[in-house]
Amino acid sequence: MVFAGSCGDPEGMVTHRALATFAILAVAASPPVSGAAPASLPLEARAILTEAYPKERQTLVNVLKRTYPDSSDEIDRLVRQIDEQRKVKVEEMGLVEGLRGEVAAGAYYSSGNTKEWGVSGTAALRREGKRWVHSLDVLADVKTESGERTSERIAAAYFLRRNFAGTKWFGSAGLRYERDPFAGFSRRFGQFFGAGYQIVNNDRVKWDVMAGPGLRETRSLDDPNDSQFGLYARTTFALQITDTLRFAEDLSSAVGSGNDSYLSTTSLTTDIYGGFALRLSLVGELETRPPSNRRKLDTYSRATLVYLFQPH
Repeated sequence: MVFAGSCGDPEGMVTHRALATFAILAVAASPPVSGAAPASLPLEARAILTEAYPKERQTLVNVLKRTYPDSSDEIDRLVRQIDEQRKVKVEEMGLVEGLRGEVAAGAYYSSGNTKEWGVSGTAALRREGKRWVHSLDVLADVKTESGERTSERIAAAYFLRRNFAGTKWFGSAGLRYERDPFAGFSRRFGQFFGAGYQIVNNDRVKWDVMAGPGLRETRSLDDPNDSQFGLYARTTFALQITDTLRFAEDLSSAVGSGNDSYLSTTSLTTDIYGGFALRLSLVGELETRPPSNRRKLDTYSRATLVYLFQPH
């Protein structure tokens, strides 16, 4: 039971970003009247910040805070208000309209039960409202040589999160399906529910922890099938290092009376053009009691091209 983690034309987004940046610089270039008390954020700047795409908003925030240092708190309040309004709008949208996410394709190198290069593809969808958050992650690593499959790893995970107003606590539940015959199992299905806590949540850092009971059912290739009840725990950490560079860590574990599983995904993502980004990631999977003749640790090093999309 190891759990992982406005659509638009890229050129249009770049044009929008350029125009927005030009406009905000024009507003910022108008200094307050000499000798006057520090003015609040100009209405033009507030309007541009409100209309900016989420990805470009942080750049505008940085410019405004340097130009109007006395309005930093006001800018932060406005950004929080914009984010809350966005979440409310998402809940009012249709199922597809409110989705944001990413698709990625690239190459990977694995070590452990298999040592080889292969092709990797992932997709992640997220619908984030003020109260309910839905997320779906799908992954496929495959390789075929001379018509024979030499590597096959497929995983899909769905998470449901319920935020509670006025507190950092939240409820969470999840389902995960895995298939990896080269690691010794044809199917593994897990489910869990529990509680979580939001340790940090601001423009630069987001850090959550969650834990609860779970059940995992494994259909092995060599050993008898196994059902295990235990404890599931997960922590996710994200750091916006610069406006275009992000670090993320997703660590989860499933501990019970039999085989314990641990999954770590460490990634570094940099924006390159419009909605496109480049991601380098390292994945480690540890099984304390793997099926017979299988190794405990598998690692995957990936380089992927990512396309990110989100509602405006």
